[in-house]
Amino acid sequence: RATACSENRVVIMHNDGSISLVCPDEDGGWSSRLVHPPVNLWGRLLSTGDWLAINVRRESIRLMDVRQPGTMTVLEGSEGGAWQMVLAPPYIVALAPWWAGLRVWDIRTGQVMVRLPWQDIGASFKGKFYSIATNGRQVVVFEDHGLVEVLENQNMYVFELGELCDGGLADSKLWWKYIEHRRVKESIINVNKTGIVIACETKVHVLSFWNS
Repeated sequence: RATACSENRVVIMHNDGSISLVCPDEDGGWSSRLVHPPVNLWGRLLSTGDWLAINVRRESIRLMDVRQPGTMTVLEGSEGGAWQMVLAPPYIVALAPWWAGLRVWDIRTGQVMVRLPWQDIGASFKGKFYSIATNGRQVVVFEDHGLVEVLENQNMYVFELGELCDGGLADSKLWWKYIEHRRVKESIINVNKTGIVIACETKVHVLSFWNS
């Protein structure tokens, strides 16, 4: 059904809802452990340390400690599940059009730390949110207009994760940067330490956070 990787394990979700945890062993090989979550779910997996996040579309985001697979926590404020989510340990960053904004959770507590409505910062999105990426310091949100044949301008917003998680900073005071990108059909983005890499059909665009 789904797979995920972290710094110390590979996670595989099977059709029956069970999950295999594949970890390196002391002999330089790999060992596998099968766990059975309390409910049979299907969704995107993210893994870090001993935590596994499962995004169940149209339902919620679930958090499971693989050391205690018999229990699973529904993240507060994740109603409807996420359209896209990424891990930036110790945080989960996610967005959805039905939230009309971005939300951040602390994996260690399962508590929602940030509820950022786009209207609070004057961000303008015309379509569904297609992509979100992070390098652990910055978070980039990339707008989707749907799969169309013509060139369109897309809104892209860059946020500082540290500021997003600063409870003493008002939404209106957040640093963010707006970048407009022109694309053809479907685009896929990733983020490194200094900028944004966009794969768009046969072309690759590299944008600097600071100069673009």
